[in-house]
Amino acid sequence: MTDLPVAKTRPASNWSAIWVLPLIALIIGGWLGWRAYTETGIEIQVRFESGEGIQANKTEVVYKGMPVGKVKALKLDDEGNSKGVIATIEMNKDVDQYLKTSTRFWLVKPKAANLKSLLSSTRANPQ
Repeated sequence: MTDLPVAKTRPASNWSAIWVLPLIALIIGGWLGWRAYTETGIEIQVRFESGEGIQANKTEVVYKGMPVGKVKALKLDDEGNSKGVIATIEMNKDVDQYLKTSTRFWLVKPKAANLKSLLSSTRANPQ
């Protein structure tokens, strides 16, 4: 009875090919998260005396004819004697060097000179 074959053993593997799919999903999710983080602009708040014509997610900030930001949210400013509107604006990252505490913004309303200006909205301009 000693002539029985000897079983060959090998160590069990804890790795399975099924784990490739979750790893790929994790890598893609991390890449998308990093990309969203690095492309996010600079958030600033600007106080205007009136919010007339300003629309969240529509009103653009234009500098020298180029759009450099967009109004993301509006809220009423009822602190102090002068009441107004606080616009939260997301500016592009590349205009960071031009933003100072002394930067002034003003609203430009379209003139009724042509159809395009009638259809466009108010925009904010920095100085």
